[in-house]
Amino acid sequence: MLPIPDIEKQQAIVTIYHTLETRKKLNEKLKESLQPLCPILMVGVREKV
Repeated sequence: MLPIPDIEKQQAIVTIYHTLETRKKLNEKLKESLQPLCPILMVGVREKV
């Protein structure tokens, strides 16, 4: 039988899990919002050169 951590440790694990899931979702949203900007930024870089 596997040992079950005390409730404080369980809550800490859940908090960490939720934090990581939130960060993952935010990173995906950021990535989606930045993708359309990449071609525009590349044009700006080419114009400066």
